[in-house]
Amino acid sequence: MNPVVQYAAVGLGRASVDSGLAERLANPVPQAGALGGPDLVVIYLEGLERRYGDTAIWGDAYAPLAELAREGLEFTDIGQSAGTGWSLAGMVASQCGVPLVANGFRFKNNYTEQTDFLTGRVCLGDMLAARGYDMEYIVGGDLEFAGINHFYASHGVRDQLGKRQIEALHPADFIAKATIDWVLDDELIFETAKARYGALATGPSPVALFVETIGPHGATAYLSRRCSDDGQARKSGDLARVVRCTSDDTHHAVRAIQAEAAARGRDLRIVLMSDHLSHHVGDPEWERRVPRRNTVIFLGGAWAGSVNDRAGTMVDVYPTLLDWLGFAARPVRGGLGVSLLSDQHSLVAELGLEAFDEALMFDPALSTAIWR
Repeated sequence: MNPVVQYAAVGLGRASVDSGLAERLANPVPQAGALGGPDLVVIYLEGLERRYGDTAIWGDAYAPLAELAREGLEFTDIGQSAGTGWSLAGMVASQCGVPLVANGFRFKNNYTEQTDFLTGRVCLGDMLAARGYDMEYIVGGDLEFAGINHFYASHGVRDQLGKRQIEALHPADFIAKATIDWVLDDELIFETAKARYGALATGPSPVALFVETIGPHGATAYLSRRCSDDGQARKSGDLARVVRCTSDDTHHAVRAIQAEAAARGRDLRIVLMSDHLSHHVGDPEWERRVPRRNTVIFLGGAWAGSVNDRAGTMVDVYPTLLDWLGFAARPVRGGLGVSLLSDQHSLVAELGLEAFDEALMFDPALSTAIWR
């Protein structure tokens, strides 16, 4: 069913609620007069949630990410609330602190005409732009998909590389090997990210790079060419193989970018997170045994080598990230999120996930306030 029709049908069958959350929306308060900061690389790992770390089911598929997590600050209880369960929504939540709720008849991936995308909200890109960052976004699909290009452009990230732009940089036979249906493989996306970081790091400004992968998207996953038997990127139903491949590619890219930054004497922070939980439903018994949580790992800066087990959702990642970077006045709030590095209670901890979801889906005042 068309997601707009589905959303309308569900809404007609439910009474609206007055959650009072519209009054709790907040934009972060920037640190006064501050410019610059460490380089920031944010890597969204499509559907690569923490449950893939269950070795009883997936063996060592998650091991490269687990190694990185031990070096950084790992968040172990980041759940998925309504309005955050697909790529665009996960990016919006983790960069603006709000779920991607409907805007009139626009919902889910139907924002291709939304050229002014949440411009009333102060998002991560806005905070970075105000501090003088050079920013780019890299993805293996079309930039126009779902209106993701408008989201980034509306918040200061105007330099964007998608499928067509990356294809223009390579010979046709090379691109053919790296193409899976409608996307380029993660191997090429990481190669592009490493090259772009190296180029941007030659300049005087701090760098912010946003990278979106595809790998373990769902039951049908996307295997990079270096992991396939014949060197051709392809669809795969072997999720463990794809998770391991994407985990390895991520690990290699992180090490290469870290080495580049160290060679140039640049301060660097890296964020690894699943953009949402996997679209692969999984076995019911496994679902009961292994809680579904998003992967969220901060590398560099304070709290390295530690674990944060406070309950949150993707909307809390944004203010937590600002707090970790030291870019906002404490206590840090952003959208509906709070910093999990503070003693504030997240909304999911305060209300429970069911009540929080109900407010997000059925409170018209909240939807209006988010888009105002």
